[in-house]
Amino acid sequence: MDNTELPGAAVVVRGGQSTPELIDKGLAIHPTGIFGLSVVSAPLRTVFELASTIPYRIIRCTTVQDIRMAGGDVIVTSGKSPYHATLIGFRSFTSAESSLPQFLKEYQMAENNNLPRLFADFNNADEKGRVRLTTNGTKNDLNRLGIILYDGMQVFLDDSEEITALGIVRFSPIEGWVAEVDWDKI
Repeated sequence: MDNTELPGAAVVVRGGQSTPELIDKGLAIHPTGIFGLSVVSAPLRTVFELASTIPYRIIRCTTVQDIRMAGGDVIVTSGKSPYHATLIGFRSFTSAESSLPQFLKEYQMAENNNLPRLFADFNNADEKGRVRLTTNGTKNDLNRLGIILYDGMQVFLDDSEEITALGIVRFSPIEGWVAEVDWDKI
């Protein structure tokens, strides 16, 4: 077990539906003797880096700070993932006093590539052919998923009709957030 304290800003990810009832079923004693819930977390790692180490398409995430504010903590522990950790401080997540499930944000991971799936209007591209990530649908997905875009981020773009594509996020001083796509593969 690594005794490194995780910073409050560290992202915490739990794979699966993670309803309070399913979370309660996952509570266990780690081989180190710590009672809690298996999660993945590490300093300076994104949701998607952490999620790539677990086999789930649906994940939930929050931060170490939010868990601490709810009365728990996250301890680095050993496991299959190099980022394995144990969420501690809660005996049950179905009890009325547990506020943890209320702030776990759900992410839908794209099939086969563990990338966030965002709405994209492929008709709305700039002069360089980059898809603008400024539509209401894209903004709603970003807000719902709690995603903060950054330059170079990979995303899975989906028009909810027939077109899907891998996109590389770029910031344009003129356009705002856009995604480069390979139009030949669409």
